[in-house]
Amino acid sequence: MNSGGTNIRNAIDNVSLAEFETVQRTNITGAFLLARTVHPFLRRSGWGRLIHITSIFSSRSFPGRTSYASSKGALLQLTRTLALEWAREGITVNAISPGPIATEMMRPVIEDSQRAEQFLSRIPMNRFGHPHEVATAALFLASPASSFVTGSDVVVDGGWTAA
Repeated sequence: MNSGGTNIRNAIDNVSLAEFETVQRTNITGAFLLARTVHPFLRRSGWGRLIHITSIFSSRSFPGRTSYASSKGALLQLTRTLALEWAREGITVNAISPGPIATEMMRPVIEDSQRAEQFLSRIPMNRFGHPHEVATAALFLASPASSFVTGSDVVVDGGWTAA
């Protein structure tokens, strides 16, 4: 499972090339290198699972998310492309796109009541997700129960992107 990620929030006019490249290197180049490294091992075993943690920002965005959203969109496309390339080898490649999950990365939002209220107003379930809810999706995708699931994006966002 690939869950590495970083985020620098800024409007495009305020994002330096170095900041943009840092986010891209971590979020997409790292995933590419991981996939390229593990593929020979998965191919030799005759089956496998690769799961990328993307984000709802792979298909939605906010102002100030130029670096992050573009990297997560690229990661979702990498997922879909590898799923097509590796399907005949018995290897599935899927993504999980979490919404706002109560992690350290979200702590500044959760602790700011005004920002938290703004986020919660977008979530039909009216709460932040919990890390175990993302882990449960990963367990399914890693299990034999998902043997016919590849190229998919499991969205864990309390209904945010359905609205």
